[in-house]
Amino acid sequence: MPVGEECGLRGSHGIYECPCGQHVFTLPDGHTKISPGVVRKADAALAACDEER
Repeated sequence: MPVGEECGLRGSHGIYECPCGQHVFTLPDGHTKISPGVVRKADAALAACDEER
């Protein structure tokens, strides 16, 4: 999987997978706040994982 600028990310981001490993999302590192849209994307990835179990 490409990381960093190869996949359009700028700055420092952590790349995470849901417990089943089929859903991937990124979270910015070093920020004191995360935007609501980023939280929604992470929540959606984890919810999709729960639905597939």
